[in-house]
Amino acid sequence: MPVVASSGALVGRIIESGPGYAVVRLVTDASFAVGVKSIGRVGAKVATGTAKGRVGADDLLVEDFEPAGVVKVGDRVVTSPLSTSDPPDIAVGEVARIAEIPGGFGRNVFVAPYADLGALDVVAVLLWKPGLGPVVRPTTTTTSTTTTVPSSSSSGG
Repeated sequence: MPVVASSGALVGRIIESGPGYAVVRLVTDASFAVGVKSIGRVGAKVATGTAKGRVGADDLLVEDFEPAGVVKVGDRVVTSPLSTSDPPDIAVGEVARIAEIPGGFGRNVFVAPYADLGALDVVAVLLWKPGLGPVVRPTTTTTSTTTTVPSSSSSGG
C-alpha cells in the first residue's frame, strides 16, 4: 500500500505489517520502482517511465522516459495511471537534472523527491487496490449557519 507524507507526496510502500507496526520501503531505496509521468508545459507531450531508487542516492532515476516526451528541469513528476502498484497522480518529485546519453541513446532523468524523507513525523497509508482509479483524499469542511431571531415587541393595551 502506498505511503504519503502530510503534503501528499509519495514516501514509499508498505512491504510488511503486523499488529502495531509497518515497514515502509522508501522511494529512494534501491529496490523501489514506480511508474511515473512528467507534468510539464501545457501542450507538451507527456513522458512516462519508471522511477527507481538508487544505492546511496537521495534521488530517483528515470532511464526510460519516452524519447518523444518532453522533459525539462523543474517539471513535476507524478505516479502514472499505468502503474499497478500506486494510484495515479500522486506527487513524486521534481526533475532536478537531465543527463543525455552519448550517441542519442536516451537520457537519464534525476528526480528529487518532494517528501523530505529525513524529517517525517506523520505519514498516511492509502488504502488503495490496483484498478480502483485515483484515491479520493478526505477533506475537512467547516460550515457555519446564521440564524435570525425575530425581535419581540410588546404592545400595551
